[in-house]
Amino acid sequence: MASNDNLAREQQQVLQVFCSRGPEAYRVHVHPGWVPRAVHQCLDRDGEGMAQLDFEQLERNMQRAGLTYETRKTATGSVELTANGDAAVVLGSWLASMFASGIR
Repeated sequence: MASNDNLAREQQQVLQVFCSRGPEAYRVHVHPGWVPRAVHQCLDRDGEGMAQLDFEQLERNMQRAGLTYETRKTATGSVELTANGDAAVVLGSWLASMFASGIR
């Protein structure tokens, strides 16, 4: 059974990311609410960064962990991602690895 402290912590771990498709990479905008340290250090002062993104890898990571997240795609190829709790941690890890392996 989850304690109230664990529930409160999980509710606070909400990672919201908007990935705006550019000609060579995605401009990643991260909502300032909860941002993992590994992601935060890859962003500028406005909470933005540039990266090549592999959304299929994100899906595999989430499936392997048995977690769900929300994804909304726009007609222009941009993507909005939202994850809560453990899924937010997985999303953050994936995003940090994307920043580490690509352009900023």
